[in-house]
Amino acid sequence: MLTLAFDTSSNKGGVALLKNETVLNRLVWDREGSHGELLTPALQRCLEQSGHSPKDLDALAIGQGPGSFTGVRIAVNAAKALAYSLDKPVFVFDSTEILAAGVPVESKALLTLINAHKNLVFAALFSPDQGQWQRRGDIEVLDVDSLNAKISVPVLCVGDGYDEFKTQLDPRTLSLLERRAGLSDDPLPEALGLLAWRERRTRKAMGWKDVQALYIRASGAEEKLRESRMKRSEG
Repeated sequence: MLTLAFDTSSNKGGVALLKNETVLNRLVWDREGSHGELLTPALQRCLEQSGHSPKDLDALAIGQGPGSFTGVRIAVNAAKALAYSLDKPVFVFDSTEILAAGVPVESKALLTLINAHKNLVFAALFSPDQGQWQRRGDIEVLDVDSLNAKISVPVLCVGDGYDEFKTQLDPRTLSLLERRAGLSDDPLPEALGLLAWRERRTRKAMGWKDVQALYIRASGAEEKLRESRMKRSEG
């Protein structure tokens, strides 16, 4: 299965081309402006450098968020356009799954923390199960106090939300969050592609119409609009 995998939900963007479990090519960049300016050229370059064209693809794999509202939308719109024009299926995974897929499975639980801005993080807890990470419960939106209350045992921790919260967390909580060199705090495109290959028989691929972003909480613009409406109604 030739899979083109890409994610733009964080400050880093990434594209990878995989043949089954083998990574043929990967491109990763740091966002300076908009991922929208970088994603399409990266997709083209990733294919061309591997000697493939879009028509060779068997499937797409994308990250649907949560993360940057604009970044998530860019990846989703690109996937919908490609899936429509090429008539290809799309495997969709959320950001916490992709982060977890980049971490070797061990006996200790794994906590993913994604910056949700406004002093919030998207948090998800994973436990090992038959050699794979399995999420325990839904993705949660937590503030500092809620995260302090949630962590009671040592866990591995990955995600860009850690750096946003580390100066605000209780020393006890920090002592329970194990950070390990070499683990990515951003969703890796090759991990996304491997997820698609590993779960191709158990996760239903989507058509272009069904691919949707996963936002969980309202955007800043939506929150401002809601606050404005509340003020008007109170007045």
